[in-house]
Amino acid sequence: MLGKEIKFPSNLQSLTNDGPLASRRDSNAILIYYYDGNECTSCNIANLNNIINIYQSPNLSIIPIFSINDDEHYLNLTPLLNNNSIKTIAYIDINKDFIRKNSFIPKDSKFHTFLLNKQNKIVYVGNPLASDKAWALFTEILEIISDYPFMHLLYSQLLVCQ
Repeated sequence: MLGKEIKFPSNLQSLTNDGPLASRRDSNAILIYYYDGNECTSCNIANLNNIINIYQSPNLSIIPIFSINDDEHYLNLTPLLNNNSIKTIAYIDINKDFIRKNSFIPKDSKFHTFLLNKQNKIVYVGNPLASDKAWALFTEILEIISDYPFMHLLYSQLLVCQ
């Protein structure tokens, strides 16, 4: 996956009607959280704001993409996102076009979190909070591509709070 370019479908739906995802380049890096609809959606949404609070940076956009399986999933997902006051724009992939355009993404959800550089190429894969080593590597890569040191203190505070 590393080095592969992520292609964004033009028909991803934003809950805020913020415009197409492909045009959002207001930061040097994008952290993608892709939910394929086979995972516990309410569990992922409940943790999303905590994750967003950890990754605070003007040079990093966090983009959750929820792929839905059917109309019932859509009807359940939208209120969950709204009720949890997500602090970022969440996108819904109704037709599973994101995975079709990026068929190299494995089915294993361990590989559904990845960091993109300015050219939409994957430079890090996996959950940065999985271990101290993963966090150190993630922050090192992020600092290189965004030229902005900031994350070590936030993670230390997170560990103290848990």
